[in-house]
Amino acid sequence: MDNTSLSGSPRRRADQATGINDAGDVSGFYVDAKDASVDHGFLLQGHSLTTIDFPGSSFTQALGLNNNGQIVGFYNDANGVPHGFIDNHGSFQPIDDPLATNGTVVNGINSNGQIVGFYMTADQTIGFVGSPVPEPAVLWLLGAGLGGVLVSRRRTVR
Repeated sequence: MDNTSLSGSPRRRADQATGINDAGDVSGFYVDAKDASVDHGFLLQGHSLTTIDFPGSSFTQALGLNNNGQIVGFYNDANGVPHGFIDNHGSFQPIDDPLATNGTVVNGINSNGQIVGFYMTADQTIGFVGSPVPEPAVLWLLGAGLGGVLVSRRRTVR
């Protein structure tokens, strides 16, 4: 077996590889060398390691990735509650199951954008499979764009 070690960086205390795609890109997370209560997600492409931190959080773990370069995982908010996320090339979308009372974790994504994970209630941990729903603003823009195409097309037909 050919091994590539992830250790050796002065900024990491401990690290874990959690996912790999067909291109050999690796997702994972590491514990900050200066503060053991801080976790950072990462994407390793060849010999280049990119840190992934959900905006405003000091605890992010990248748990999976797909062949489209989308990365999933979770981050903790200021109260320590976990929330899932999708990182689409630097654009983060939080994922919270509506039935979760104690947090959501996303730990896998396929190339169709379907995600798997689990959410927690006061007394249960429940797995899920889902497809992210676009934000209302995205749907409005899509509708406006389609409307513009139809109006434009109607004008050229006359």
